[in-house]
Amino acid sequence: MGMVSVDVSDFSVDQIQPGMWAEVYGRHQPLESLAGAAGVAPNTLLLGTASLATRHYSGVTLNAQERL
Repeated sequence: MGMVSVDVSDFSVDQIQPGMWAEVYGRHQPLESLAGAAGVAPNTLLLGTASLATRHYSGVTLNAQERL
């Protein structure tokens, strides 16, 4: 199982609340920027996280263990 830690110490208490979403990469955080900051190729990040993602097919949700 993978684990991700997100440092939110630069935010004030009124900006962050338990249960809020954090975008690791996506519309507001391009994969290329994250990969550049980490010093790796973008495909490295995709390969490392793709198998952990939950996928949605036609209204049905399958997690990684259910697909095996």
